[in-house]
Amino acid sequence: MGKEHLELRFQGPFTLTGNASGNVFRQREVRQAGIYLFAMETDQAGTVVRYVGETGVSFQKRLKEHLIQTLGGNYRVSDVASLRSLQEIVLWDGMWRRGTTGRMQEFVDRYVQLAPAIKEYLDAYRIFLAPMPSEIGQRQRRLVESALARHFQQGPHLMAPDIRYLKRTTEDPYCTVMAQSSSTVTGLPCVVTA
Repeated sequence: MGKEHLELRFQGPFTLTGNASGNVFRQREVRQAGIYLFAMETDQAGTVVRYVGETGVSFQKRLKEHLIQTLGGNYRVSDVASLRSLQEIVLWDGMWRRGTTGRMQEFVDRYVQLAPAIKEYLDAYRIFLAPMPSEIGQRQRRLVESALARHFQQGPHLMAPDIRYLKRTTEDPYCTVMAQSSSTVTGLPCVVTA
């Protein structure tokens, strides 16, 4: 079913936008599946995690979904300058939660104002990818994602409090995860139990 010990090595930072060689969509790892981090450079705490995600499809497909959802107003967009100071000024709260799809006209009405902020927000992301072995199933990936999210929430972080991560059950086997990065990310390296 799973592993008792797992080593994750995050590669990055990569960008979501631009045509430079550091663009995540130009990396060979982008065709694999695993755990990914969205991070931001901050003034005082270095590279700080904003989101922990997992995917069983390719990183390429999942990150494309993130771009489309953000550009389309479904995901939250915050002021980059506030995030750099470990604060958050939400410019658009998104429409991904129940009962918010009625905000579409508001998003369209504000699009000219929001578009430059959305572009700046996407430009500021630094992406880290940790491919996982193909035999690791979705539930174990999601438990690893959840354990890492809880870990990052212990220190300086920019993670939204309304993102839900999988909760462990008594039937889930434990897995010790050693996570490290090829570049400095606040909170890595770490050892978590998933």
